[in-house]
Amino acid sequence: MARARVAVIGVGFIGEEHLNALLGHEQFEIVGICDQSPALAAARSQQFSVPVYDDHTALLEQACPDYITICTPHYSHSSIAIDAMSRGVHALVEKPFTVSASAAEECIDVMERTGMTMGVGFVMRLHPAHRKMRQLIEAGFVGDVVR
Repeated sequence: MARARVAVIGVGFIGEEHLNALLGHEQFEIVGICDQSPALAAARSQQFSVPVYDDHTALLEQACPDYITICTPHYSHSSIAIDAMSRGVHALVEKPFTVSASAAEECIDVMERTGMTMGVGFVMRLHPAHRKMRQLIEAGFVGDVVR
């Protein structure tokens, strides 16, 4: 079976976690990374022995991944996901998904139009401490939560 070609866009703390997780699976081949910080991207490239690209557009066009994980600042999530799906690349977006409902709707429209898959990572939602916090909030322990 061929390994899935994956790239990580944004290689700060969360991106590094994605790289570590991907390296632990033989089904994946990391074909590239990029980050808004060239120094950080170069360091991660050396740390993980993966190719580095100047930006996500170059990565999508040259590395030809099957899918990407987007670990950039949240305001850039939707535009990168749209760029990827428009090029036939599936996308996993770190939370928060977008900064506006209209951006989310645009992503969903592009996903439906292109037939690509897009997901949003909420990996900590089932952590026992978070479940307990939810129970306390629902029980009114902390008062009304407004944001």
